[in-house]
Amino acid sequence: MLSKLFGSPKKFPFNQANEHFRNLRLYESGSPQYINAILEIIRLCQMAILSNKHDGDAHVLLANAYLLATCRCTYGKGYPYFLARAAAVIQATRAGSMYIKNREIADKIYRGIVEQLSTQMPDWVEGVQRLPKDMNQLQQGYYDAAISSSSLDEIKTVLTSE
Repeated sequence: MLSKLFGSPKKFPFNQANEHFRNLRLYESGSPQYINAILEIIRLCQMAILSNKHDGDAHVLLANAYLLATCRCTYGKGYPYFLARAAAVIQATRAGSMYIKNREIADKIYRGIVEQLSTQMPDWVEGVQRLPKDMNQLQQGYYDAAISSSSLDEIKTVLTSE
């Protein structure tokens, strides 16, 4: 009866994104299937956040997807692009005091992002944007773009060009 009122839980964007995330382990990192899964996780999390701006779990999963994209683009232009978005989204969970089912995962992602921000980019890497280490500043500058579905084509271009 509840599924008739609210629809099947499997059809909710966050649940679909979570399923794609669980399936990532089946794909070789960097393969077309892996990249498509990352893009689908991002798209579905953006949809979940659009319908509920305070969905902490969707924010955590989106930050995790951006962090995975960051790892794929090490020393490339996509690295700061995805890292800034990961930082903005995970910082929103703290600034907005969102409910998160598994706070340990959120804290682990937060620490990973802070660690990436504090790591100095080698001097030989040219043409890569240097990001501020201030999480609040990153949230203010990148949050809207990180959760906007209108940026999906740009995200795909950056992810597939690395």
